[in-house]
Amino acid sequence: MNAQKEEFKVFINKTLSEMTKHENALKEFVEETESEIEQFVSSAQEQIDAIATDVYESVTPEDEKVMDKDEGADDLQAIKKVIEMSSFKWTSIKRVMSKTGLERQAILKLARLSDDIVISMGKKSTDHIFRLE
Repeated sequence: MNAQKEEFKVFINKTLSEMTKHENALKEFVEETESEIEQFVSSAQEQIDAIATDVYESVTPEDEKVMDKDEGADDLQAIKKVIEMSSFKWTSIKRVMSKTGLERQAILKLARLSDDIVISMGKKSTDHIFRLE
């Protein structure tokens, strides 16, 4: 009887160990999939913004093309506002450029100086992406 109990304990422990491995693999898969979906959606949003910008530029006078900033807001606040208003965890530099009218280098410089903007590189886009801390 004791031999059967020990055999059963070994079986249970082995099964639990295998289930834990599968659980960890599944969690990793979900994280990778969520990241890929987020990048895909961000890329799609960039394309939508590009199309909208093209249409906007074709019907908007030259002096009204840059996003209107809140009264007295500086460029850093405009960058943060674009990142904050995004429905995604990460916001691409192209989106920030199109929404603020700022140059790439100016955005990067300001983002690096800010303590609450996290800068990374997109896996698929291989371009700068931002999120707020």
